[in-house]
Amino acid sequence: MTGANAGAGKPALATARKVARRLRGDGARAVVLVGSYAHGRTHYASDIDLHVIGKRGEHVLERCGGYLFSISRGTAADARRGFRDPFAVGKDVPGWRHAVILEDPHGIGRRLRLEARRWRWGLIKEKVNREVADAITHRAENVHKILGLLSQGWTMAAAVQRSFLAIVLPGILAVHLRILYESENDYAELVARKMGQPWIRCQRAALGGHGESSAAASEATLALYLLAAAKLWPLLDQEQRAVVGGACDLIRRRNRV
Repeated sequence: MTGANAGAGKPALATARKVARRLRGDGARAVVLVGSYAHGRTHYASDIDLHVIGKRGEHVLERCGGYLFSISRGTAADARRGFRDPFAVGKDVPGWRHAVILEDPHGIGRRLRLEARRWRWGLIKEKVNREVADAITHRAENVHKILGLLSQGWTMAAAVQRSFLAIVLPGILAVHLRILYESENDYAELVARKMGQPWIRCQRAALGGHGESSAAASEATLALYLLAAAKLWPLLDQEQRAVVGGACDLIRRRNRV
């Protein structure tokens, strides 16, 4: 129960157990505490994340005892699929490694936690490389859209596209760099540390970290794509290089105009 003692204060943990008992009575096979209260990184606005093993269901939010609960549902098979999904393991594996067991009469939660603690990137190495290459290739379409919208003076629409791209690119690099993170708030910062100053400068500007104009943020996002493409280039096959390389050439052409 180390995670419970370190992460969840007594009132929060008591309320979480109360909700877990109710969920167990409604048919849950296991209920575990994950997220900030399990990791011990809470703040005054932290929600309490519960994962329910049982029938699949919609993610729901509810308030109980003054706390906001975020409740996700899925089967044990769903959880194990998450351990094989390159774009899910970054959060799922640490989540299960530090999960606090609240209700687990059949030992399902404990088995999943043990599997997460035994998990290694090498188990999905080939899948990681393949899906990362696919992801950066598909994002070439966003580059084309940004460039086209900027050329027509449609700055609002371009801002939507560049905001999406600026958020997605760190996620792709997080997988490539084999980063596991305790919170979705962490991965962009962890990627920046590994990628270095050029990436940090572009990412900050792309997200408007210093009040950059929409045009400057768009230019920074395009520069981020160039950096990501260079990093991932060795993973790309001939067809993917044609797509990614074409998008990069368009960015460089714009910079020369």
